[in-house]
Amino acid sequence: GMFKVNVYGDHEAAAHTPYITSYAQYIDQWCAMKSYINFPPTKASVSTDFGIRFQTMPIEGLFKELPVIMDSINKIFDINISSSTTNSSAVMPSLVMILKDLSYLWESLTEGVAQVVDRFFELEHDTVAPIALELYIRYGKTLKVAEKFFRIAKDHNSHWPMPRLDVISMDLQDSMETYVKNGPQSEQIAAEEYSTESEPEDFGAPPMEDYHPEDEYYSASDDGEPLYD
Repeated sequence: GMFKVNVYGDHEAAAHTPYITSYAQYIDQWCAMKSYINFPPTKASVSTDFGIRFQTMPIEGLFKELPVIMDSINKIFDINISSSTTNSSAVMPSLVMILKDLSYLWESLTEGVAQVVDRFFELEHDTVAPIALELYIRYGKTLKVAEKFFRIAKDHNSHWPMPRLDVISMDLQDSMETYVKNGPQSEQIAAEEYSTESEPEDFGAPPMEDYHPEDEYYSASDDGEPLYD
């Protein structure tokens, strides 16, 4: 409905042009995501069902899929939402669908990043862990934008169940960077210094095999658009 000009009044179409344009760009990104990583799945009853695939996904899969999901979330953040949008009977249904998409995308991203964080200190510190650290840092930047967008979206749709933003600690970057630089020994020493337990934690898990991203791993074009080969 909203892409048909005849549904708007004389001045309404011009007023909604920024919203329609940014929404169309999100649709393009959604199609790219579906083609590249086959996400979202065809059927899921609630938003939390979408994140199940990331609970047991190999680290290589998380490195491939989570950046694409963040690209889609950022395209939603770029959608121009204003008071005129929420007051339009032609546009409001699309906003409801956008927020529904945002819910399942955010739930999925949170589950995936949580898995990366949980496995971080078992990764090869000089090969795989730097990729995980880069992903964690990018998630932190996305989180800051989400805080603002979620408030705006909630103001325009009070019925939207806003996802939680405090699931993943953002206080781990220093310890992650130390691990990348010095390896597991530095993490073991730090854990022993700050542990309240009588016995030190077991950091003897065998290291994972080296992982090198394939050539088709996420990249960006000169204008910031995602490229998925």
